[in-house]
Amino acid sequence: MQEPATQICAVHQELITTVAASRRNDEISEATIGIIEQYHNDGWVKLAHVLNTWLNGAEPDMALLDEEDQEIIRGIQHATEYPEWLDSLPEKAREEAAQGIAQLIFAATWGDHSALDVISNMREAAHDAGVERSAAHAFVAIVEGERDASSIERLYPQADSVLIRLVIERLENLESE
Repeated sequence: MQEPATQICAVHQELITTVAASRRNDEISEATIGIIEQYHNDGWVKLAHVLNTWLNGAEPDMALLDEEDQEIIRGIQHATEYPEWLDSLPEKAREEAAQGIAQLIFAATWGDHSALDVISNMREAAHDAGVERSAAHAFVAIVEGERDASSIERLYPQADSVLIRLVIERLENLESE
């Protein structure tokens, strides 16, 4: 079985973990009921419906779901069969993100306008959300030539330091090719 989309599953790890545990135990826990209800209340109505019917014996109706919801279902199936997969999920997601961000920064350093726009939009979104000195701000500094992870960590304390170090490492590999 191919692993489901890491980034999507990492964002929804709590839901995946809880539902997979209920499926493994053949018992719907209060935590599972609560998190599915929370997803329903947050607008994930179709996903919540499919999860509830699935936990009550029906197969998940994938045709009702969009791609992201389908990846969540695949994540639950995978985690039910391979619960240890959940332990490595955050690290895998961070590594995938670092590679993509490094490629984006690399393109931006070479003047790729769409890459520059994406990084600028990330910084603006962080700013608009009231988050200053974030990873998005650090990515701009990296585009501008900063490569010292310790300096970046001091200047951008809201940034995930592990992600920043991975991005710099991946970027340096790209730059040396």
